[in-house]
Amino acid sequence: MIKNIFTCICILSFSGLFAQIDSKEALLEVIAKETCDCISSKIEDVMEAGAAKVELEFGLCIMESYSKHKKNADKYLNISFSNDASLEKFGEEIGITMVGYCPNVFMAFAGNHEDEETIIESFDIYGEFSKIKTEQFNLVYFKDNNTREQKMLWFGYFEGSNLLNDTSALKGQKLHVIYEEIELYDPNITDYRNFKVLKKIEKVE
Repeated sequence: MIKNIFTCICILSFSGLFAQIDSKEALLEVIAKETCDCISSKIEDVMEAGAAKVELEFGLCIMESYSKHKKNADKYLNISFSNDASLEKFGEEIGITMVGYCPNVFMAFAGNHEDEETIIESFDIYGEFSKIKTEQFNLVYFKDNNTREQKMLWFGYFEGSNLLNDTSALKGQKLHVIYEEIELYDPNITDYRNFKVLKKIEKVE
């Protein structure tokens, strides 16, 4: 579906204003921001429509931005419209970049798609809070019962997230942590890997 959207828009030869962009990373950032704005404006209309509508709107929003920056896209992006893998990789790169700008919206759309296609298994550990590091998004560290440090992503709201408002009160407190594993693109290794995403934290009495 995304391939067809790309092809149609390229045939129409959209033109637009070009931002001052000097690298692939800068271009992905611009497209991700604009896609976030586009999807945010449509979220109420498409969330109930199902995965096919979500995928269509996601693709349209990406291509709306892509068309504005086609000159830079031709320069910095290696996209082949006859190659599904090339288009899928581009969409995934935009998706992971979007997490830094509109994580709640992105995860809502991703969740809508996953609800219809797959069942994501949940996992849990018992342990203690260790620390929070803020990078592109929050990373929360826990030490499990075997004193191994577990790193988990904090994308958006989850049950018990309010406990992290006062981390000093969590020192020495036994916690039950529930998380899901989601495959995302990791630019540090230029490949995909499973990330642990927080779903719930609760104190163990």
